[in-house]
Amino acid sequence: MEEITNEWTSLNDFIYATVFGLEFKVGADNRKEVIDQRSADGKKAFVPNIFPYQIDQGYHFVSWYANNQQPPITDDMINIDIQDAIRSLLQGSATDYSSSTTQVFDYCWYENPKQSIPGIYHLQVFWVPL
Repeated sequence: MEEITNEWTSLNDFIYATVFGLEFKVGADNRKEVIDQRSADGKKAFVPNIFPYQIDQGYHFVSWYANNQQPPITDDMINIDIQDAIRSLLQGSATDYSSSTTQVFDYCWYENPKQSIPGIYHLQVFWVPL
């Protein structure tokens, strides 16, 4: 984490650039900063956690929601987004997850009450093919 905070102006900038693919520049302090965070408004991403918890089986992902989600985020929307993302991973041809012989999976998610990056809404997601 220290490496990230030394290289980036903020953790939000790091996530907007690496997860949402926003352009960045190197600022006067020689650290990277995203040019326009608003260009991610409404975007979602489902990615492996770069600091995963140690789990015995399955995968630890993060579901990210950039600002200004329309409609507002609900539990039902979160469940649909996660299910769609996992199905896509299992059906994809260019991922390690597509080698699974099943399209059946189980998952759980939670919102960490002490988020390390509170400026961008995100959830911890754990899932396993069955």
